[in-house]
Amino acid sequence: MMHLRLRLLVALGVLALTACGPSKPATPAPLAFPKGFLFGVSTAAEQSEGGNTSNDWYVFEGMGKVPKVGLADDMYTRYETDAENAASMHLTAFRFTMEWARLVPNPPVDPTAPLTDADVDQTALAHYHAVVDALHARGLEPVVTLVHYTLPEWVDDPAATYDAGSGTFSDGSLGGWTSPTTALAFARYAAYMARSFKGEVHYWLTENEPVVDALGGYVEGASRRASPGSISRRRRCPAGPAPRT
Repeated sequence: MMHLRLRLLVALGVLALTACGPSKPATPAPLAFPKGFLFGVSTAAEQSEGGNTSNDWYVFEGMGKVPKVGLADDMYTRYETDAENAASMHLTAFRFTMEWARLVPNPPVDPTAPLTDADVDQTALAHYHAVVDALHARGLEPVVTLVHYTLPEWVDDPAATYDAGSGTFSDGSLGGWTSPTTALAFARYAAYMARSFKGEVHYWLTENEPVVDALGGYVEGASRRASPGSISRRRRCPAGPAPRT
């Protein structure tokens, strides 16, 4: 009798385990981004456009401090292909740089005054309008970075020497981000670009990863401001008189 009861209990236990065993998982619902969510790719002018001879990194190349960029990915002429590739991956955004050094390759008479059409290279401006048009034509939202580390040579020339007596650089360059005048010049550049692309570009990034430039370039000396040029702008350009606002 005892053996029969044990057999019944074992049989019932097996049935219970079978009934409570793992069931086939339900098919998960397809993942979907919320409406309006931007999912895309990102580029940087110095790393992708190539052929920029008016920024500080080009000077570093001539000094032998960094590898020569050359044509890089040649995005400057192949942007249509890049846009097509991004669209083929069903992306919705494309981030790129409108290179300050291309658009304003020469120093304005007054870098703190509003930029005029004469200050801006209109061929470069037309090029970036064409890039934006190519993105819109493929359903991609342009996301524009105004500074992706590189600066115009007239803003920051690594080869220039600093005169502590006059508080100026030998070639008249501003001294990079340690100079308050650079911030004002950048504000004028940003304002001009916003006016030029009103209604075409809705997402703007002022500077890519400013903490990297600030800490790596000026505090730790591990970025282009110190390492390629072998000397920190923080040491070369002490605080000077406040520029006109």
